[in-house]
Amino acid sequence: MSFLKKLRNHCKKCKPSTIKVYHNGVKRLLRLFDEDKDEIPVSSSTWLMSAKLKKKVKAIPVNIRRHLSSAGFIATKVYKLKPDNFWNTQMLADIAKYEAERNLNKKSPHEEKNMPKNLGELKKAGREYRKRI
Repeated sequence: MSFLKKLRNHCKKCKPSTIKVYHNGVKRLLRLFDEDKDEIPVSSSTWLMSAKLKKKVKAIPVNIRRHLSSAGFIATKVYKLKPDNFWNTQMLADIAKYEAERNLNKKSPHEEKNMPKNLGELKKAGREYRKRI
């Protein structure tokens, strides 16, 4: 039985798109652990709980890491590991950190570059937009 089949059996109420997201997340974690591996191990979860993988995941920015930590948590459920583990605490910490970062309402570099700086620029952009319509 492949990991994907085990994932489907574990998450019976999940939509196929959700299963695909979880599976791709676990594959990304596996590639972080070992770039040469293509197949997710079905029975062995040692790679998932390794210090090497944990170190690499912690080095990734939180906006990307939160997806990986949730995939790691789902993988621990598929491997039937105890619920209170690294991936559970990492997922909860990443969620909290991401929400705190989002609540600061900082502009992205794209927004900084393209947002009007004052009311005059906003009016000018509105006029140009109306001309195009």
